[in-house]
Amino acid sequence: MPELEVGDWFGKATVDAGTTVLTEPFVHDFVRANIWHLKGRDADLLVDTGMGIRPLAPEVDTPPGKPLIVVATHIHLDHVGSLHEFPLRMGPKVSAAKFDGMDDTVTYAYMFYNLDGAVSKLPAPDWKAADYRIPSAPLTRALDEGDVVDLGDRKFRVLHLPGHSPDSIALFDEIDGLFFAGDAIYDGM
Repeated sequence: MPELEVGDWFGKATVDAGTTVLTEPFVHDFVRANIWHLKGRDADLLVDTGMGIRPLAPEVDTPPGKPLIVVATHIHLDHVGSLHEFPLRMGPKVSAAKFDGMDDTVTYAYMFYNLDGAVSKLPAPDWKAADYRIPSAPLTRALDEGDVVDLGDRKFRVLHLPGHSPDSIALFDEIDGLFFAGDAIYDGM
């Protein structure tokens, strides 16, 4: 992975001309997810949206007027926190109705409230983890096994991979071999 350039809240690294990864380096690593931005001819794709502690949308470099499709790989807090910031929201069909409310017990947001060392840097002067909430983000499209997310020149097939969570999905580019699995596959523990 290329070196992460760390800004005020987000870190960003350019993988190649069409792929950028963002992360929240000041968030506890237990709830720190990769946020992938993939450029396409007709639309861009954002895979997962992090915690939503600070606004993500201003960090995503998509040309004005070009659609940005945002896919949540599952409904856990570190993947849906900023989902509400984007108009084209997609996620797993299995949990589609739950995106309307973002209940703490479904997103596991309640675990963050008292997480020791939740953040290593305060995002705002009087910020408290106990006040963290995930806004409602109703899906504009529910994704099921075999569906395709089409960017014009790149297509990602949806795979349903229950295990980490019952609703986990992955996106697979069958041409390039790119595979975005959310938390369904780990390279560590």
